[in-house]
Amino acid sequence: LTGVAAVVIILLGGIFYFNQNNQSIKNKELVKSDISKVLIKPFKFLSKREDLSYVATGFTTHLGTSLSQHPQINIVPETTANFIDKNELTNTELKSKYSINYSVEATIQVSGDKIRLSSKITDLINEEVVASEVYQLTEDEIFEYQDKITDLALQKMSTIQHSIDFKKRVSENPIIYKKYILAQANMVSWTTDKHIKAMELIDEMLEIEPNNFGVKKLLGWLLQQKVFLGLSENMKTDITKSLNIAKEHLISHELDSIDAMALESSNHGLLGNYLEACSKVSNMNEILYESNSNPSSHEYAMTAWINQNCENFEIAKLTYEDLFKVSPHYPAWVRYYYVYSLLALNKLDEAEEFITENKNLKYSYYGTNEIFQLCLVYIAHKRDNIELANKYYKEYEEMSTSLSLGYLGSDFAAAKSKTFFEDFKNVLSQYGMS
Repeated sequence: LTGVAAVVIILLGGIFYFNQNNQSIKNKELVKSDISKVLIKPFKFLSKREDLSYVATGFTTHLGTSLSQHPQINIVPETTANFIDKNELTNTELKSKYSINYSVEATIQVSGDKIRLSSKITDLINEEVVASEVYQLTEDEIFEYQDKITDLALQKMSTIQHSIDFKKRVSENPIIYKKYILAQANMVSWTTDKHIKAMELIDEMLEIEPNNFGVKKLLGWLLQQKVFLGLSENMKTDITKSLNIAKEHLISHELDSIDAMALESSNHGLLGNYLEACSKVSNMNEILYESNSNPSSHEYAMTAWINQNCENFEIAKLTYEDLFKVSPHYPAWVRYYYVYSLLALNKLDEAEEFITENKNLKYSYYGTNEIFQLCLVYIAHKRDNIELANKYYKEYEEMSTSLSLGYLGSDFAAAKSKTFFEDFKNVLSQYGMS
């Protein structure tokens, strides 16, 4: 299998959990890149104990090194961070001049053998402090608390859905917690070696907690990825195993898990069982929007995606729009999936406006800007502006990433109807795409 990549990326979720009725959040400015730019200010050491001054540097360095390993987080270079700190730039300047989304800062004080660390994480886009924690520790506990600060930062600003969701941790075991985060981070990288590493981490976790439903559900998504990366010796066997994991999760653990429903639906779709694939979409919609719910961005994305697969394009469109309001940094696949829904609804003007606002930004997800460009080709063709369509296609050919029709087809691998994609493919093939 070649080019089949998009479905499993739906693992990516946001760590931001908001009520979809919270208008103060929904009216915030939309930031259109799925990569969070993070400023780590040098931690301030406010003590005369020079023998412990290394603690501040250690915390700053450890946090930057740890966060930089995650592909959805872009750390401001240390030299720039030092310049910003020295010149005491305002939050407004950080947004306008450096496009920074989050800032992390902390002070460290020492009294006897006790170290007091006061930390703060600020969401500059929404202009709010999202975390403010004070820790009391000893010198022997420094490494432990370095990890605590890193985990806190990941929970508050990474676009990856880490082991904490709006209900609970995947495990109270800190070893499982860290391995789970690393498995997801490897998954996001979307390469064969990273997939293999993620599967190794899954095996290690299941050796410790063989009945952990959260870990097994992650395995279900990884089994899909295994197929899509061309690593599976038997596609049907791996998809069926993934399907059974989803079913077991829903029966024995969480009856109302949107993520597990999406896993079940997508597996049914990949196996061609479209009636079963769309049997729970109404239930997903109800769970997402019930009055007492507090859905995650990941659940918005899953619900929109399954509605789209089941040809509920208008519902998919509205759900994607709600997702953009609650989680503006969500991975980029949802942006062009949203465009697909608009095009399927023949809303060409809306699609063109959205693409114009979102294209040519820095995205971590492979081929995003190229897909936007190909959608412009399609729009121009549908308007019978062949000259403009040719111009757009030539611009696509000059872009850094070359896609195939097979790769684009992966976006519709689990869809009930391939009507829109067949038309999309037919149009692009007229301009030389194969």
